[in-house]
Amino acid sequence: MLLSHLTIVPATREQQRQATANCYPQWGVPRGVATLEAYERIDDELNSPENLWSQPGRFTAWVLVPRADPGTTDILSSCETYRRVGLVQRPCGRVEEVATYAIASVFTPPNQRRKGYAQHMLRLLHYVLSPREHLPPFPPKWGVPPPAFFGDAAFSVLYSDVGPDFYATCTKGEEQPGWVSTRRPHKIFTVPSPGPGPSSLPSDTLLLNLEDAGELEAHATDVLHEEMMALPPIDRPRAAILPQAGWFRQYPTRLEAFARNKGEDGSRHLERCGMRFGKSKDGPFILYTVEPKERGSSTLRLLVAHIQQPVSFEQLVAAAHAEGAEEIEIWGTGSDYDSHEHTLNSEDHIPALAQYGMGGDDVEWLWNEHCFWC
Repeated sequence: MLLSHLTIVPATREQQRQATANCYPQWGVPRGVATLEAYERIDDELNSPENLWSQPGRFTAWVLVPRADPGTTDILSSCETYRRVGLVQRPCGRVEEVATYAIASVFTPPNQRRKGYAQHMLRLLHYVLSPREHLPPFPPKWGVPPPAFFGDAAFSVLYSDVGPDFYATCTKGEEQPGWVSTRRPHKIFTVPSPGPGPSSLPSDTLLLNLEDAGELEAHATDVLHEEMMALPPIDRPRAAILPQAGWFRQYPTRLEAFARNKGEDGSRHLERCGMRFGKSKDGPFILYTVEPKERGSSTLRLLVAHIQQPVSFEQLVAAAHAEGAEEIEIWGTGSDYDSHEHTLNSEDHIPALAQYGMGGDDVEWLWNEHCFWC
């Protein structure tokens, strides 16, 4: 079908259900979800309007369909967006809150692949998210702009599992790059073996559950505001995404939903998903999940979703020992831990950002922590 005959629309309930069914063989079966019905339950739980992150106006499922038949369930490609609050520091030094969107679950059914559908869907998505004045004129060869229009994004982000270049080809107009890879690898540290004698957490360490994590969002947001304000301006814009509207709780909830619908107990992610070090309620903390490093592996990894510094490497190791983890995976930190044994992963979940009117494609993305939203 000609790309000029296609458009992107918010998915109806029937289209969203079909998109879930399309994804199930590739994304549900390998995760051990035994039936499509169980996979649908997971989707319903995570995208329920009862969740802060998926309330109306924050979560939207999208489908690429013929413009002449927008309600069809013969979906050519699909994706999801989550509206979030971001911060931008302009080169002049001004810091402001902005709207941003995280893009997830880009999927094309196998029988529709290699036809340019995913690429075109995402090219159209720019014209949904961004103010039109910050985009090139809509190319006539693409037909007409999408009927849905948010028009308030300063930038949008995604994580690529198909290499560093594909999403840049999902252009704004015919030539401007789409989502530009930052090539920021995440780090995987080997946990040193405990020394002789009993190993325990310091007495002033507080275990954090899912409710505690949610209560930390406001404080973490204030800290990021203060840190951004204190940064001297540079010759390019800076961007960050704030941990608001349940995003400290989304990933542990996701893991629990998968476990429960596989007939397993995933409650540990809800009961223990972080630690605070010290007695101050505003003190340093980490949020994390504990997962096998690979599907089917018995090696557990402490996957750190957020670090409120200062947290020493020794405190990370103590947390890993307490959780029985042999490895620690960290996103978005500086080099304070780099003297310890680690490997880099720059091939999976490559972060990429598309800017709209921020001034150039070279944007510095701060506090880029994958588990904020994936």
